[in-house]
Amino acid sequence: MKEIERIEESILVDETGKQLTQADIKPIAKAVPQPTGIDGLIAMAINKDLDMDKLDRLLAIKEREESKTEYAAFVVAISQFQAHCPTVKKTGTVTDKNGRQIYTYPKFDSIMKTIQPHMEKNGLSVRFNSDISDGKVKVHCMVSHAGGHTDDSYFACPIEASMAGGANASQRTASANSFAKRYAIMNALNIAGSDYDDDDAQILGAEPETITPEQAAALRDRVAAIDGDEGFFCNWLCKVDSFEDIPERMLSKAKKAIKEQEGARS
Repeated sequence: MKEIERIEESILVDETGKQLTQADIKPIAKAVPQPTGIDGLIAMAINKDLDMDKLDRLLAIKEREESKTEYAAFVVAISQFQAHCPTVKKTGTVTDKNGRQIYTYPKFDSIMKTIQPHMEKNGLSVRFNSDISDGKVKVHCMVSHAGGHTDDSYFACPIEASMAGGANASQRTASANSFAKRYAIMNALNIAGSDYDDDDAQILGAEPETITPEQAAALRDRVAAIDGDEGFFCNWLCKVDSFEDIPERMLSKAKKAIKEQEGARS
């Protein structure tokens, strides 16, 4: 074994072939590059037994740098998400006691079904915490990125004292919780709901079917008769500029809205 050790030592030579001694080798070891940046400073501080106060300050600087990096990655992910995520279809309907539609809204399951593929693609995830106090459901929505950053969104919804259909206390609380979760996630991701489902057609490169020129003319005459504004009405109905651009599927809603205004004026 000693003979082998002597052979291994003999291969330590310089560029001229001169065998290196232990004294020659030590300076080479000292020339090994040290870690750079904040990690390098922390390593040096630990090796030199730097006092805890200074070490804590170095660690705080490291934490701030990492936080900035994580937030920058989160902003990029959110930007990509918003650029490709379609509007959420409003499939829920609220009616009055006579069964007339008051407004539509995007259901929570529709929101999640729409956003989930785009969130996953960009390394995003969402979770919720709920708290019930002072007659309200308070929802905390957390949108997290794989890089480490988390953004928070809060929404509080009062628990109704009574609801149509004789809902019990648990059902009223669940309804408020669902409402709060919907708007907490929509606020967090800045996503919008749509009253009509043209997204699929647009994805496939097809334009939605619009009403006929005759139908557009009839709507225009009826809106003019009640002193309505075409641009305002079309934008309110489905975010278009003129009656000719109204999707066919929105015709019944347009007629219903006009009829209600006509009835109010009679």
